[in-house]
Parts: sequence; C-alpha cells; structure tokens
Amino acid sequence: MPNLATTWALSADMKSVTLTLRKDVKFHDGSDWNAAAAKWNIDILIAAHDSKYTDVESVDILGDYAIRLNLKNFVNTIYDNIAQTQVVSKAAYDEHGEDWMRTHAVGTG
Repeated sequence: MPNLATTWALSADMKSVTLTLRKDVKFHDGSDWNAAAAKWNIDILIAAHDSKYTDVESVDILGDYAIRLNLKNFVNTIYDNIAQTQVVSKAAYDEHGEDWMRTHAVGTG
C-alpha cells in the first residue's frame, strides 16, 4: 500500500506516469507534502542523474496533489523506483541548506 500517493497511472502511450498524492501529510517540520514538494524532490534526483530517474525527462504539476512524470523511455521498474524514493522537506532545505540536511533529514514518516 503506498504511503505518499493514492493512485498512479501509466498513460496509454507509456510516455508518462501520473501520481495522485495523499492529502493531509506533513513533513516533520510542519510543511506540507504536496505536488510542489514532490516535484522539487524528483527534480533534484533527475538533475543528479540518480539511477532511479534516468528515464524521467521532467515532472509537471497537474494540481495541488497531482504530478506527471514525463518519461524518455518506459522501463518496467518505474513503479519500484518511485516507491524507493525518499523525500525531504524543501522548507527545511531552504532554511538550513544541503549540508545540514545530510545529517538532519526532515521527512514525512
């Protein structure tokens, strides 16, 4: 059972995955888990060439609690890759910086 998404759907052309995110989830610092937080986390992984996201070209925000991952190529591990992603608070990152976050990860669970 997913913790931070309630639904996910692969497009008919297999070029995108749409995630509906769970509402009323907070990071430990009190900031909201939402589409902006999800996109920010995944954008960092894409920019870092994280192996889980090498086949993701970009992320679109579709609403407060929905995002679309636009795929370069479909890979059958995409759902596992998403499920293994750990997310952190952008608010904590903005306040304290990357070095602080390395030892003080502010997550949702």
